[in-house]
Amino acid sequence: MLALSQKQDSDYWHLFRSLSRCITSTQVAAIFYDSPYLSKQALFRLVHQGIKKSEYKSAVMEEGQKNEMSAIVECGKYLTASGIFPENVVFRRAGTFIHPREPITCTPDAFVLYDGRFRGIEVKNVSSSCPPVDPRDIITQYLLQCFVSIYVTRAEDWFLFIRNVQMGEWSLFCVERENDLWEKEILPEILRFLREETVVTPHRKSRNDSVKLLSVRNLLLRRVRLISRGHPPL
Repeated sequence: MLALSQKQDSDYWHLFRSLSRCITSTQVAAIFYDSPYLSKQALFRLVHQGIKKSEYKSAVMEEGQKNEMSAIVECGKYLTASGIFPENVVFRRAGTFIHPREPITCTPDAFVLYDGRFRGIEVKNVSSSCPPVDPRDIITQYLLQCFVSIYVTRAEDWFLFIRNVQMGEWSLFCVERENDLWEKEILPEILRFLREETVVTPHRKSRNDSVKLLSVRNLLLRRVRLISRGHPPL
C-alpha cells in the first residue's frame, strides 16, 4: 500500500519516518546484527526511545545517491532489452510503501506495474570493489532489503542492480519470494523487536544470534540468482 508519494530524503519523507515509528526494509538487517550502518542497539533507541542516530553522510554515500538515477536507467535498459520486462513498460518512483498489516515500510528505487504484476528494483553504487558475481558475496543488508520489500509491496520479485561506476561493471540479481522464510523466520523477528517494551537495549551479539543470522542468510541465498553482469567495452 502506498503510504507517501514523496521522494526519499524529502522533508515530508523524514517527517513520516519520525512519526510512523515503522521499521524500514533497510533497517531489518540491524535486527539480525548484520547492518554495516546501524547497530541493533541504535535501532532500538530510535524505534523505542525516539533517539536519532547521526544522519551524517559519507562522501561514498553521497556519490552513490548522485549516481542512483543513472543506475536505474542502465538497469532498466537491460531489463527491457533482454525481454525480462516489456519494451514499453513505465518505470515508476512513487515514494514509500507500508505493509498492509504491520508497521514495516520500504522506499523502492523503482518499480514496474504491468499485466497485474508488481516488480521492484533496488540499485546500489559501490566504489571500493567489483560488483559481486556470486550471491554469497552480497551483504545481508541488500538481501534483506529486497526480500522485505517484496512482502511490503506484495511484489512478484525484486531486482538488485549493483554497479561500480568507475570500473564500468555491474551485476544484476533477482530476489524471489519464499513465504515460509518470510512468515516463519523474518517477520517474527521484526515483530518481536517492534513489540519489545523493556527499556533495556538489546544485548551484544551472541552465539545464538550468529547461528540465527547464518540460517536466515543461507535461506535467503536460495532465493537469489544472478541474471547477468556487464563490463566496459574493450
